[in-house]
Amino acid sequence: MRNSPLCRLVPFACLLTLVAGPAAAGSLDPAGPPGSDETAMRTLNEIEPDTIISALPYTINESGSYSVISNLLGESSAPGILITANNVKLDLNGFALGGVSGSTDGIQVSASSQNIAIRNGTVRGWGGYGVSAEGAMGSLFEFLKAYGNTAGGLRLGADSLVVNCKAHDNGGDGIYVTDGSIVKQCSARNNNRHGISAENGSRVVDCTASKNCTNGINVQVYCTVEGCTTLWNKFDGIWVGARCRIVNNNGGENDEYRQNNGAGIRINGNSNRIEGNNLIENMFGILVTDPLVQDNLIVRNSASLNVTNYQWSTGRNHYGRILDSNTMGESFSNSNPWVNFDF
Repeated sequence: MRNSPLCRLVPFACLLTLVAGPAAAGSLDPAGPPGSDETAMRTLNEIEPDTIISALPYTINESGSYSVISNLLGESSAPGILITANNVKLDLNGFALGGVSGSTDGIQVSASSQNIAIRNGTVRGWGGYGVSAEGAMGSLFEFLKAYGNTAGGLRLGADSLVVNCKAHDNGGDGIYVTDGSIVKQCSARNNNRHGISAENGSRVVDCTASKNCTNGINVQVYCTVEGCTTLWNKFDGIWVGARCRIVNNNGGENDEYRQNNGAGIRINGNSNRIEGNNLIENMFGILVTDPLVQDNLIVRNSASLNVTNYQWSTGRNHYGRILDSNTMGESFSNSNPWVNFDF
């Protein structure tokens, strides 16, 4: 048809023929109303409903989605919920799992389990941890509140993502994560050990740690602490191991009673970058604890009203000039972008 004389002379007629197709086309009537398919317009729970947890103790030994539909109390000598499977989603739906005398962990995840998601609820008053999942790799924990648990709040495994969680008044660490984890937008208050403790290669971002009985935030090797606030912790606001990046944090009144030589930031290892932090009214602002600790880069910080604003071994570390801004007065200016301020 394309090469016919008609197509060459009247191309528009040819186009109509190609678009319209054969005269014997099928019916234009729709097969049925939209959504007539068996699974269309149904919620995910209708297609694959959650398994309901209505009493404790409860064991999850199969992959799938599970939901709590009321506040539940545990029993003595048992965890509230035990997870032994991979690929489990547990939604507490805003309810609380409460421990009793002699109970163990609120939620306990076996060491072999991976890809676990636990969200939206409270674990309180357990004899062990609120959530014990140290062996569970690559898991998600969000919108959880852990308080009043004897051993600690949330103890979580490698490569965890911990978001918008709160831990307070626990007997150990508020939030503890192992290697390669991210703790984001969380708060830890009045815990009997560290507020937030993170192992190697982890990140603690936009968190608050206050009134904890040891350090506010405690990190080991190759960690990042950024945009966090530490306040009124008994020892250090941030305790740093080695090869870490500690930037843009705010630390005030740690070791406020001046009894423990606490610091806004305490550097306990080599090759850290300490930059852009604000330290106020601590025993020390920034402290390098050992004369042998070296090769730390300390720049662009501000320290004010600490008993000692800055203390480190000058021959072993690299730092921007310490500028006493009290002497600058109204003519305050400096062209060195790496300067540390002392005021």
